[in-house]
Amino acid sequence: MSKILKVILLIERSRAFDRELFQGIVQYSNIHGSWLFYIEPEVYRKSKEQTYRWIKGLNADGIIAHIGDADIVKMIVKLRLPSIIRGIEKPTLKALSIVTD
Repeated sequence: MSKILKVILLIERSRAFDRELFQGIVQYSNIHGSWLFYIEPEVYRKSKEQTYRWIKGLNADGIIAHIGDADIVKMIVKLRLPSIIRGIEKPTLKALSIVTD
């Protein structure tokens, strides 16, 4: 039996693109292995501190995010989890370069 991967999804689901992204991720996981998804509760989106504590407390295997908030991106980098981040601004990319392993 293979390990179930715990993946945090930080994806806004109110836009059509993000809903399609979400569906694609779920389809991929159905084909390539067992993934357990964590979706950020709406209440946490109001506080970056709550978001960080929520992410850290899950002991997840990775994060997939479609966000534009540089502070959240820096939090993700600080956790050193395998991450896929889309929709970030160019100045934030510099912070991501520190995670290369």
